[in-house]
Amino acid sequence: MRNLHFILMIFYHTLIIHQEITGYENTGAFKLFLADVGLLAAMPKLAAKIILEGDALFAEFKGALTEQYALQEMSVLDDAEIAYWVNDGATAEVDFILQIGGKIIPVEVKSSTNLKAKSLSVYRGKYHPEIEIRASLADFNKTANLYDVPLYALGALKEIIQG
Repeated sequence: MRNLHFILMIFYHTLIIHQEITGYENTGAFKLFLADVGLLAAMPKLAAKIILEGDALFAEFKGALTEQYALQEMSVLDDAEIAYWVNDGATAEVDFILQIGGKIIPVEVKSSTNLKAKSLSVYRGKYHPEIEIRASLADFNKTANLYDVPLYALGALKEIIQG
């Protein structure tokens, strides 16, 4: 992750998942995020009614706004490196890859309570992560090494995964 004057943040695609994600960044592939979800929501000049009532037009922006919110929550994690991952065929993408301490943690973000995470399953099959995070509007749950974490709690991931 690189902060560009604290308004725009850039996250690189990580090519290989090893002990360090920063050494394997593909600087030719990246995602841009704004420093605040309100800025992103204001850019398409949607009426507040559309966002608050969640009509069909809002459905197109819901995923981007949710990823933006998730990033804002995770940006408070001290000493965390953040990237994202796409498989070789570009058929699966994990929204965020966190490096916290010596752990590499995939984070899949969902904008509702639908917890299907095909991309996380593809990542799991390739890398067998010690910890996986699926963030959504659903309640907290832990099954084996998969943590379902409410979006609002992403800023406390260190505490959550350490027990």
